[in-house]
Amino acid sequence: MILLLKLTLVLAAGLAVVASGCLTAAHRYLAGLLAILCLPLVVALHVLLPDLQPLSMPVPEVGLILFQQIVPVVTAETGAPSPSLYLPTPAGLVTTVYLFGFSVLLFRVARQIRLAHAWVRQRQVVDQVQTLSGAIPVVLVAGVRSPFTWGVFQPVIVVPQQWYSWDSTCRQMVYLHERAHIERRDLFWSFVVRIVCAMFWFHPLVWWLHYKLRHEAECACDDYVIRAGIPAAEYADQLIKITRFARPRGALAMASRSKLAARITALLDNQVRRFPMKKWQFWTTAVLSSALLLPVISLGAARPSQLSGETLAVLTTVQEDLTAHRFEQGERLARQLSEQEGLSDADLGQVWNMLGYAHVLQDELAQAIDAYERILTVRDSVPEGLFRITLYTLARLEYVQGNHAHALAHIEQWFAVAATPGAEPHVLRGRILLALGRFAEAAEMVATGQALAADHGRPDIPAWQHLHATIQSFAAGDTPDVPAAQWVADNSDYMPLAKVAPVYPPEAEAQRIEGYVLVEFTVAANGNVETPQVIESVPPGVFDEAALLAASRFRYKPQRIGGEAVPVTGIRNRITFALQD
Repeated sequence: MILLLKLTLVLAAGLAVVASGCLTAAHRYLAGLLAILCLPLVVALHVLLPDLQPLSMPVPEVGLILFQQIVPVVTAETGAPSPSLYLPTPAGLVTTVYLFGFSVLLFRVARQIRLAHAWVRQRQVVDQVQTLSGAIPVVLVAGVRSPFTWGVFQPVIVVPQQWYSWDSTCRQMVYLHERAHIERRDLFWSFVVRIVCAMFWFHPLVWWLHYKLRHEAECACDDYVIRAGIPAAEYADQLIKITRFARPRGALAMASRSKLAARITALLDNQVRRFPMKKWQFWTTAVLSSALLLPVISLGAARPSQLSGETLAVLTTVQEDLTAHRFEQGERLARQLSEQEGLSDADLGQVWNMLGYAHVLQDELAQAIDAYERILTVRDSVPEGLFRITLYTLARLEYVQGNHAHALAHIEQWFAVAATPGAEPHVLRGRILLALGRFAEAAEMVATGQALAADHGRPDIPAWQHLHATIQSFAAGDTPDVPAAQWVADNSDYMPLAKVAPVYPPEAEAQRIEGYVLVEFTVAANGNVETPQVIESVPPGVFDEAALLAASRFRYKPQRIGGEAVPVTGIRNRITFALQD
């Protein structure tokens, strides 16, 4: 969407200048041409600097973020897996439609070039015109109804058979107009613009600007004729006489009915500026147009959120230490990095994210909360995904620690920025509201979570049903003489605290293979994952090892019944592998 917005703003800026009527037609043509030529540059910069995306990617709705250079999209879903049916993806369909449209337009351009060449091969040289680049032949072609210029490197001026009946003044007007096209190199830029239009055929503004450019090119050549001393009224009269219905597409015809009325109006308007564009004016217009377009081109790439090379190297080592359970070594290295002078806020956010994860792995939740809170202090410098997932992680950790007021503040902030909150966040919010004694709101949140789960094929989750019934009992005063916060602490469902993004298998990445793995495991009483096994994988065997390794590193808050932590079996987690374009 950001790329489409950039393209739209560039085209709108070009159209605004062209439609403004300011300066001369040549100036307006140049501004519009620069806008169209900037479109491939916008795409190139967007690809090379795609909003300067961070090396970490958010795990939707659950878990913590770990930076990786190749990070799959990971989702956690409990319940029945999706059927193993390969269907065209929306991205694939869009790509197919785009390439079809691009190919059709390129074919049309090639066909029009071949047609024009066929016409020009039937030529008969009848005259020549002197230009700045030398003598240009004037050729007569049977079947042509209107004069036009053809040829980028060896241009010719093509005239119809009526050329014999033209007087010297009419011929002079035609030669001057076509000479202007040649000296302005209009045919070359016309073909370049048509290729760019084929690349961006899906955007209606590109075709509108293309139409306007063709009109401005003709008006600029008309101005050239008038500056040569031809009376405007006489020239307008000759244009009307020369106009015919047919002309070769892709060429620059002198007379076209679709634009003739506007050209005649401009010719007879004494207020229209027709002064020639000097070199300093050309470069001034080009520089000013580029200066206006530069902020649009760089939209979304203003803040450097990508990890520096040194920070990436250190955090890679920290992650390796944590994976190998060298917690103290990894934490010490990360803390030393956080205290290093000159570190950018974007780097600090990633370092504190890693420190928080290290503390979670060691059950040091208070220190983990402190590390994650630090990420919020550099909110404007960290990626939006990291900011959102930090809010959700803090809500979970504060809830586990019994800081329910803080947990509610964080989960409400998360709801304010989350696009489509799922079932689990609603239930978490309900638990927090229950602990704070806000029973009606808690019941509503849990009921919403149950409905969302049912919509995704998970209609009966016993723990959530029991939670909803308990909330209703508290609201009716039918519960034992136990505070709601104490009941929540003694009777809580298991909750993910940290989910590690798996490493994308290099072979699958190289072949652009995507898929998913449904993993089943047990959450032990200490919160660790035990006995992970693959229930289903698509494609079979490609991502199994990476998914099992990632699942074994998940960290949960264990389920508690009557104040005792108990293991939970049969937990299913679907890990989706999708390459980020």
